[in-house]
Amino acid sequence: MPRPKSELTQSGRAIGIRLTEWEYQEWKKIGGAKWLRGVLKNQRMAMINIYKEDQDAVRKQTQTIQERI
Repeated sequence: MPRPKSELTQSGRAIGIRLTEWEYQEWKKIGGAKWLRGVLKNQRMAMINIYKEDQDAVRKQTQTIQERI
C-alpha cells in the first residue's frame, strides 16, 4: 500500500539507497531524513534568492535603458 501524500512534498515519492551498517549509523548520527530535508530546503531557498537577485538586476537594467530612451 503506498504511503499517503505528505503536506510538505505533496507527493508520495521516496528516496532510497543501499547502505552498509557503518553508513547507516553515520546517517542516523547526522539526523537522517530530517537532516536531508533541511539541506534540500536550504539549497532551494538559495536558488530562489539567486533567481530573485537576477530578476532585480534585469529590472534595473530595463529601467536604465528606458530612462535613456
